[in-house]
Amino acid sequence: MKRFLLAVIFVGGLAGRAAAQGGLPGPYQFELKFGPAIGIIDEGGSQFHLGMHFGINMTPNLPHHIYIDLPLAFNFGNFHTDIMLMPGVEADIALPTPVPLYIYPMFGLGFGFLVPSCPAPFNCDTDVAFGIRMGAGIKYILDGRWNFFFEPFNLDFFPAGTNQGGTPGHYTLNFGAGVNF
Repeated sequence: MKRFLLAVIFVGGLAGRAAAQGGLPGPYQFELKFGPAIGIIDEGGSQFHLGMHFGINMTPNLPHHIYIDLPLAFNFGNFHTDIMLMPGVEADIALPTPVPLYIYPMFGLGFGFLVPSCPAPFNCDTDVAFGIRMGAGIKYILDGRWNFFFEPFNLDFFPAGTNQGGTPGHYTLNFGAGVNF
């Protein structure tokens, strides 16, 4: 147990030292995310994901950043369009490296509009469903201002509110860039 506590203190000290590489210019960030969204659970096929995220840094004076994340995301294709509003939290945790690399978990709750594409004579209703979003990624911050990132894990699903039955969801592999201001 003693060795474990010493290891945690050592890693925490390295992360704090790595994060002291420079501050951000302001408490806000805007990021654009895109990539494939693959249907999972009760959803088939694939879509193109496009997300815009506005974040407010709640810890501007600390080396690690906790953001309130306000996203607006779209999934296009597979005979329907999804519009998702799932605000949440993102935590940028500095890695103990000489370059400004961060890992970040994120979580959000909200709702989505699941809009089917139907031919003219059919009446297909839009579902408004409760949604859960979770993910993780790695981020590089250039000059304290420009964000470049890769999210190998991003999952959104809708466990309640769909008229079609089941739980539609998507696994998304996101790439993106953003700015801190």
